Amino acid sequence: MLGMSSDVEGLSAEGVESAVSTRLLEAGLPILPKSHTAAQEDATLFATVRAVRSEASKINAFQVSLELAQRARLLRNPKISPSVAITWWDSSIGISTDEALPADVKEQMDTLVDKFAESFLRQNEQP
Repeated sequence: MLGMSSDVEGLSAEGVESAVSTRLLEAGLPILPKSHTAAQEDATLFATVRAVRSEASKINAFQVSLELAQRARLLRNPKISPSVAITWWDSSIGISTDEALPADVKEQMDTLVDKFAESFLRQNEQP
């Protein structure tokens, strides 16, 4: 399941979700359909984009982050209800002009998704 958030003008949460989904599929990672509920999922990948614009300089500072939240259990007592743990996280910051902001954010998000996919595939290798 994917969770998205974006406060960048010209870059909607749906646009971020589409870009991340496409990148994950290209890397060979499975994505469950939206019809699945959070209660049915063992993991959710969250992508977040935040930006702040300086009116004086017309420059934007932005942060892009990607994190994987998974259900976790204590091995010493599996009867304890599962909780959620962040098992993978990375982020990037940058500065950009208004015109270049959407492309710069996408480039940074693509880099994070590629790092996540590489890590996921390395940890989940098939024998």
